[in-house]
Amino acid sequence: MIPRLVWENVRFRPVRTLLSVLLIGVPVTLILTLVGLSNGFIQDSARRQEGVGADIIFRPPGSSIMTFSGSPMPERLVEVLAHEPHVTADTGVVMQLLGGAFDSITGIDPEGFERLSGPFVFLKGHAL
Repeated sequence: MIPRLVWENVRFRPVRTLLSVLLIGVPVTLILTLVGLSNGFIQDSARRQEGVGADIIFRPPGSSIMTFSGSPMPERLVEVLAHEPHVTADTGVVMQLLGGAFDSITGIDPEGFERLSGPFVFLKGHAL
């Protein structure tokens, strides 16, 4: 009985049925897309930070977890943190956004980065 009722409703009111499907399907699809993109960005950021080998990462106030903000931090903060007890290694990192919204380049101090996470392994090429 219910399948026949549904079919008759679709047959006699096709525009209303199509609009109902679209008005429910499109927002659900958009929400799932946004949640998937957000989780992907956060997991990618966590994977990149995990590869550094750091236990604690300091960020300036107002910076984004996805590092799309340009809030600067003073370079002297690296030396201040180096004098804290239990700090074995520290280094500074600079991230600069490129032309696109998701393109960025990260600059490091090679010696400080090597102290922090070990020597670089070059598959091709050589150091700077």
